[in-house]
Amino acid sequence: MRKIATLFITSFILTAVSAPGFVPPDGPDFSVDLTGTNVPRADNADVQDRLSNSESWKSFAQDNGKWRAVFDEISGIPRNAIGPPIAIGGYHVIDDGNVEEIALKFAEYLSDVTGVNVSDLHLGQAKHLGNKWFVTLDQYYQGVPVYDRRLRLKISDNGKLFYFGSSAIPDIVLGTVPTLSQQTAFDYAVSGIGYNPQTDQAEYKGLWVLAVLEGNHYKGRLCHRFLIDVDTPLGKYETFTDAENGSTLFRYDTIRYETLTGTVTGMIQLETPFDEWVERPFRDLTVYPESYNSVLTDVNGNFTVQVNGSNPVNIEAYLAGAFSRVANQQGADAIFQGQATPGVNFEILWDDNNSNPAERCGYYSHLVGHTEIKIIEPAFTDLDFSMYCKVNLNQTCNAYWDGSSINFFNAGGGCTNTAQIADVVYHEYGHGVTDYQYKPYSPNGAQHEGWSDYFAATITDQPLIGRGFYSNNPNGYLRTCDNTNRWPEDWSGEPHNDGLIIAGALWHLRQDLGDRELADSLFHYARYGYSTNYEDYFYDVLAVDDDDNNLENGTPHAPEIYYNFGNLHGIGPGAYVNFVHTPLVDTEDAGVPIPVVSEVYAIYDLNPDSILCYYNTGSGYQALVMQNASGDTFATQIPGQPSGTTINYYLLGVDISGIRGTDPENAPQTTHTFYVGPDVTPPTLEVVSIPDYTIDLFGPYGPFIINVTDLNDINPDSVYLHFKINDGTERNPIQLQPTGNPNEYTATLTTGEQLATGDAINFYFTATDMANAPNNGRYPASGFLPLVMSDEELVDDFESGTSQWDLGDGWVLDADQSYQGDYSITDSEGNYPNNANNPLTLIDGYNLTPYSHATVNFMYKSVILAGDYVAIEVTNDGGATTEEIGRITGTANWRMAQYAFDQFTGTGNENVQLIFRMVSDASGNSFGIFIDNVQISINPPSSAGDGLLSDVPKSFNLEQNYPNPFNPTTTISYSLDKPGRVILDIINLMGQKVISIDEGNRNPGSHLVVWEGVNADGSKAASGIYFYRLQAGERTAVKRMLLLK
Repeated sequence: MRKIATLFITSFILTAVSAPGFVPPDGPDFSVDLTGTNVPRADNADVQDRLSNSESWKSFAQDNGKWRAVFDEISGIPRNAIGPPIAIGGYHVIDDGNVEEIALKFAEYLSDVTGVNVSDLHLGQAKHLGNKWFVTLDQYYQGVPVYDRRLRLKISDNGKLFYFGSSAIPDIVLGTVPTLSQQTAFDYAVSGIGYNPQTDQAEYKGLWVLAVLEGNHYKGRLCHRFLIDVDTPLGKYETFTDAENGSTLFRYDTIRYETLTGTVTGMIQLETPFDEWVERPFRDLTVYPESYNSVLTDVNGNFTVQVNGSNPVNIEAYLAGAFSRVANQQGADAIFQGQATPGVNFEILWDDNNSNPAERCGYYSHLVGHTEIKIIEPAFTDLDFSMYCKVNLNQTCNAYWDGSSINFFNAGGGCTNTAQIADVVYHEYGHGVTDYQYKPYSPNGAQHEGWSDYFAATITDQPLIGRGFYSNNPNGYLRTCDNTNRWPEDWSGEPHNDGLIIAGALWHLRQDLGDRELADSLFHYARYGYSTNYEDYFYDVLAVDDDDNNLENGTPHAPEIYYNFGNLHGIGPGAYVNFVHTPLVDTEDAGVPIPVVSEVYAIYDLNPDSILCYYNTGSGYQALVMQNASGDTFATQIPGQPSGTTINYYLLGVDISGIRGTDPENAPQTTHTFYVGPDVTPPTLEVVSIPDYTIDLFGPYGPFIINVTDLNDINPDSVYLHFKINDGTERNPIQLQPTGNPNEYTATLTTGEQLATGDAINFYFTATDMANAPNNGRYPASGFLPLVMSDEELVDDFESGTSQWDLGDGWVLDADQSYQGDYSITDSEGNYPNNANNPLTLIDGYNLTPYSHATVNFMYKSVILAGDYVAIEVTNDGGATTEEIGRITGTANWRMAQYAFDQFTGTGNENVQLIFRMVSDASGNSFGIFIDNVQISINPPSSAGDGLLSDVPKSFNLEQNYPNPFNPTTTISYSLDKPGRVILDIINLMGQKVISIDEGNRNPGSHLVVWEGVNADGSKAASGIYFYRLQAGERTAVKRMLLLK
């Protein structure tokens, strides 16, 4: 008899890992099924209905709202349950420090419906994903772990439970002292599976409780658990031996045969052994320069070594690096040796002279797989080690993952070398990802295989797996993710076949979403739910996709997930009915039938008599059948109602599969509502655009653009702009005309006279609806809006484009550099050219005849070489002659420039235009200039000299706010020539201070204050005119601004 000491020794050699391969192995299968407990079953509607009406579940649902569950029909406990979030008192934030405590509190709360005492649950995993936690509590019985039985919770960051599911077994009763010793149980465990104590190894994993299906209930059995590694025939068996009688209750082979590949710089075949040889960079490869530290190649295969002097350096490299280490099982490993000369690029080419094809292709594809998982989850570091990629194993037609390495077989037996099939390499590496991600758990074999198939397919961007597997068929393959396999119809018990179901669901979801990144993210992160069947994984995918921690109200991509998992592949409940309906609005047409029209979409065909409109006028709901009008459009009519009637209604649809949908979604608790009777609601007017304060004393002014809406439409001839000058009488109103955009009207205003600085055109808008008794709307509701003849005007901040400018030979709008807002204007895309003479010209000039002073100021950022410059020019004759008033060169980072051009004021200056001219010589070019916030003022300049404002202002100054008018935020600029305490007060027209902003002590210089459009209590300020008063020491300045909503 084999001595137990051998068992103890080998337990330090092995680790409990699975070994997925590419195809099912030949030879005997020593697996022992878990007497039905691991066999998926289709749900029985009658049993589910009975369990959902159990006292415990009804009590839970009554206490917690609209929760629904799918029940384990053997244990009678919820397998998956979702509903409105549930809070546990005293917990508002979850973190690593309290997640276990909160999870156990929820477990205790759920004990009536799960049947499991919280003392038998221990934290297994807690994974934080986005704004939620995926938590598993493993089941124990009197300190002994219960195999593959756990409570799964999904909890929001604010401590609310929105999903739970349990595979835990209630009411376990058994002793925990084994009848059989460990050695005796081991002898039973290895019997009949070809175990050789001289060559094979085993690991003892302790006592476990195994849930076994006996009749129609689960029974706990105490077991000794072993991992037994047998060389011939090949197998690595998880074995559960009954601790009472020595029978093998459960045994499965952890080796899963599949394929994977790797890469680095060299001659490789990109996808199959029949492809042309191409040269590709080998990334993350270790290079060993003699007498220096080793280095890794980068993504392009490049490496750099700092050496002393110019003497040649001996170089050595292997097909090994940070994440892959190729081991040739049929000869010496590939090696490259050479001598590199500093200053001369040294090339290492892996080809048939120093390596064989399987080594090169294996390495390259291995690295592709590693790169892919880092793209999906950059924080996944479990496989960031130099994993063995073993090639040319002395067997044929297979490949496998053994828990720590990927392994590929030689060519022969009608098959190609599996290391040269890229999707086989990706597949095997995918098993490694799943294995390490799932520890200490493991998914079922079908999940393992299906996920690896999808991992390979998403990398290659096509669904075929095992392309080029057979040596006589370049176009052949083993299986495809683009399949119609469904659960449970196509479930056979063979993992590679059964894995096609989940692979198909994921592949079709990827196609439906049209977003590989999103699909891959859902596929991968959902596995942190640690499901062991397809249905649980479906809910995990929904939970990852969810954005409000409430699965009951759907998720951003729920239709695609439900459809591709459920309707196409039988996983989950499938899709539902959707309405596209514009709710009915109030009407004055008493006694007239009211049409109800909706588009209705469903994955399955709709029941023709089951598209209904339910309406209620106060005496209960009446049902109307909606008839198909055309295509997806259905219609009916609510009978005419007397004036003064309020009607509530909702839409209901049922498809042939029984899926129901309503509009609104939660009808009849929520309904659409409209009123039949007189319209007493005036039109709603909203400002789209009105002119800013201006220095133009002549006009015309505009455009004035407003949006006008009403339930009964607008009389298009009734939209007017009313105005007066200062406090004078109102002039004849101006009718606004439609712009062509829905509900939008525009006008331009001409006063017929020259105004004066300080004058204001005070205006408002009106419109009339088409009601039987027309209603008049006004904006603002009372008072006027001002258009002030100001002493300065914002010419352009470039936030609305460049339509005011002739762009010359390449001036462009720029979205990457701006002083304020999102845009500025620059002289060219990229660096300015040599020998440039490129003007930017203001198209509509200013009439400056009333003035004696004129100043332009603007913000700029520049890198302009010596000899090159931007000239600031002015013209009053359309550009026939120009005069330079300033010049910018050199480097500056958002600085203000200011230049006077008084010579262009007074008589003869009816059309004064600004020009910015980029001028360069032939000796080089650079970044150029960015210009923002161009303003014209009729005041003398606030600085002297070359026009560039110094860092310390020469005087105290308060600027006009920007933007103005504004909604809801504006920026107020001011400058100080000496230090002092600064307070900014915002005052309404009644003289009331709405907020005071204490800036504290400020040094000399330019400063900004932002007002968010709120009162002192944080509430939103009303629309209207406000004054802002700046106090700096004993000095005060006041300006006016307009908040317009």
